[in-house]
Amino acid sequence: MGEHARVLEAVGQIARASVTNYVGWGTDQGTLNYLVRKGPLTSAQVTPYGSGPAVHVGIAPRDTIRTDEDGCVLNREGEVCSIIHQYDRHPDLADQLLRPPGGRATTLAPEAPAPSAVS
Repeated sequence: MGEHARVLEAVGQIARASVTNYVGWGTDQGTLNYLVRKGPLTSAQVTPYGSGPAVHVGIAPRDTIRTDEDGCVLNREGEVCSIIHQYDRHPDLADQLLRPPGGRATTLAPEAPAPSAVS
């Protein structure tokens, strides 16, 4: 994923750009894409959807999200993912990920936001 200091700097870049250029909800992904493609984060490694150490599962159909015998989410290569973005969109997956090994869930998953009407 990166050295600690470089990751913190990247988060700072995203936060500064998001605040400076805020135009409404949902701009964080566009800001990140811009910074990675054109801005100061061009050295970041970009992996195809479903590959690499981080995976976005929010929009994925539940039956396409693979897990191992311990309940860890796997990427396309079958490797355990370090970051699972929007796991809360799948309540059973959230419960599974928040459950300590051999135990029961100790933290409730955040509720999925209500769908918004776009006019």
